[in-house]
Amino acid sequence: MELIQSDGEISKNLNALVGTSSFMCRFDASQYIDDLLVKQISAFIEKGHFDQKAFEEYYTLLENFFYNQAVDLLAISLLQGVRVRY
Repeated sequence: MELIQSDGEISKNLNALVGTSSFMCRFDASQYIDDLLVKQISAFIEKGHFDQKAFEEYYTLLENFFYNQAVDLLAISLLQGVRVRY
């Protein structure tokens, strides 16, 4: 926890409003750690052992979230009256 809070790139996003003009939220370090632990416990229950690959994938996502200047966003919108032919 201390390591997370001492990292400048991560700590500037902790307990601060982050998001877009239409949706903002606030997270603290324990919420990120809790999410990581829940994913690992779920993987352990499913597979019966520590899943190193799942841990590394989630850690990489978290690291990219904190250290990249942009976050990818996928928005899907239904268009009324549009027909698609296959």
